[in-house]
Amino acid sequence: MKQSIFIASTILLSFFLNGCMMFMHGRMLHGNSHNEHSESQMPPTITKDVTIGDYHLIAEFPHLMKEMETTFSLRIYKSKDSLWTNARVRIRISKENEKEKFLVDERVRLSTDNEYAFSFSPNNESKYVIEFLVEQLDESLLKQPISLSATQEVMQMQMNHGGDSENSPWMYVGGAVMLAMMIVMVGRIF
Repeated sequence: MKQSIFIASTILLSFFLNGCMMFMHGRMLHGNSHNEHSESQMPPTITKDVTIGDYHLIAEFPHLMKEMETTFSLRIYKSKDSLWTNARVRIRISKENEKEKFLVDERVRLSTDNEYAFSFSPNNESKYVIEFLVEQLDESLLKQPISLSATQEVMQMQMNHGGDSENSPWMYVGGAVMLAMMIVMVGRIF
């Protein structure tokens, strides 16, 4: 009889001690693994580049997040290292299944970072085609605009809810047992 009570209390104590550790570290560990997991699911920024004559064009298309502003950028280099700032650039954004119906079709101005940048905030989950059109590189218009485009899918933002809804009852029981153990230990010291 005493042996079965000892075994049962050992099993319950192991659950309580597991709850103690979860109560003390569970949110932090769960939160970090959740964030790492959601970041690992994020697609990388798509970079497109093209070289035409002395010009090298590099466009960056970061992933889209629903209802969050995303900035697309285009840098134009003449020769190897000098940024070229005398260009006419247009951006077009459309849904993938409606390529001829542009949500955005406007000229992009040069930013303070000497790049052509445009911010966009999608309001629904869909795939979007983002296209930079370089219509002019120097003083004359190009016969055929230079196009750099990418298709990006809107990602749903995964929030880390560190609230009480994630805590199991074992975490609270474990926390109470941990508190009781600490009170007993401090009582023995003094």
